[in-house]
Amino acid sequence: MFVAIAGWEINEFLRKIFFSWIPDWLYLNRNSVEQNTPAVEITMAVLSVLLFGIIGPIAEELCFCGYLLPRLSKFGKWAPLLNAVLFMLYHFWQLHLLVLSIIALSPMVYIVWWKRNVYLSIIVHCATNLIGNIIVGVIQRFG
Repeated sequence: MFVAIAGWEINEFLRKIFFSWIPDWLYLNRNSVEQNTPAVEITMAVLSVLLFGIIGPIAEELCFCGYLLPRLSKFGKWAPLLNAVLFMLYHFWQLHLLVLSIIALSPMVYIVWWKRNVYLSIIVHCATNLIGNIIVGVIQRFG
């Protein structure tokens, strides 16, 4: 719990200092959620789970850990770290999460690289996205 709170504070600090040029409307806020009808909220919740919790993470892991990581093997033990950096740069709309995410992703990518098992990263990525979507959804709805 402490890590999540500290991570949130670090991300907010980085966003305000280095990424203040990104418009506020790009970030969801409680007011945008409260204006929706229940049907829209349910539809968005279902689509969010499907797209951001299952389909997206599977596609990303197949691309980054299934396809790209083996091709980065010429970089030796640096391949997983390079893979994590490229993965976060691919998430360019979340640049304020760059440093913290690379630190958090690197151990998982090293394990996937060592075990040569992309299913590990798929499971972890789906789980973290689903948990994150649920937490953000609850915070936005009930604040």
